[in-house]
Amino acid sequence: MTVPLFTSKTHRLGVDISSTAVKVLMLEKHRNGYRPTAFAIEPISAGAVQDKTITDPDVVAGALSRALSRSR
Repeated sequence: MTVPLFTSKTHRLGVDISSTAVKVLMLEKHRNGYRPTAFAIEPISAGAVQDKTITDPDVVAGALSRALSRSR
């Protein structure tokens, strides 16, 4: 899957990684600002993020990939 993260002038992507989930918000340019077009939350296993540090990058990357796929 190819996602043009930094090349689109009409879309934006927000990602939040917490100790319990990865959240993805896609925005599309609309008149005077942006509007949400897609949203997904993927839970992650306990311990994958500890004290604001990603300790298991494979788990977080998998959750991010699933969230991006679900948000399309």
